[in-house]
Amino acid sequence: MGEFIAGLLIGLGVVGIAGGAYLTYLRWKSRTGARVRMLAKQYQAMTDSAGRDIPMELLAQPEFISSRMEFRKIEAIEAELTGEADRVVAQKLLKDFFKMDDPWVKARAAKALYPMDRKSAFAELKVLAQSNSPFVQIPGIWALGELGSESALELLMSLVWSKSPEVQQAVIRCLVQMETKQQIPPEYRPKVKRLLKELRYKTDWIL
Repeated sequence: MGEFIAGLLIGLGVVGIAGGAYLTYLRWKSRTGARVRMLAKQYQAMTDSAGRDIPMELLAQPEFISSRMEFRKIEAIEAELTGEADRVVAQKLLKDFFKMDDPWVKARAAKALYPMDRKSAFAELKVLAQSNSPFVQIPGIWALGELGSESALELLMSLVWSKSPEVQQAVIRCLVQMETKQQIPPEYRPKVKRLLKELRYKTDWIL
């Protein structure tokens, strides 16, 4: 009888260990599966972007395409900037990205170029932001919000009443972000506050 009980306890212990190991495996598999799904989603967003078929809710999130080769090249150019000679070469290389079709690549290159050549960078972003296509406008709006300059602010404010809800939301997001980061010059703050207040009353956006 004693041997039977001892054997039973050992058997239950083995089952418990096996069960625990199986649950651990399931949790690991779930985490792994979630990461695979996330990477697949990012890759799909990147490839869809090139084909202009990316969903608008993903289009406003540049992190979904940050691993693109073009973005890596732009980051490498920024990292190599050490002297005036480098800046001259960098300007030429960054302007070459303006010839590409992807508006996110153009916007990212313009953002990198801005500290070296404000006129050319802003001109490129203005073309993007004033496009007839929301797909093209949103990357330009994102980059303008990142610049935080007076000219960028004025251009963003001019787009706030866009008929496209996606574009309007992107502009509002940028203005609120600039306000939160205190990037809005003192002379513009009252105007931006009035604009956001007017938006709050005339639209469904929660500001």
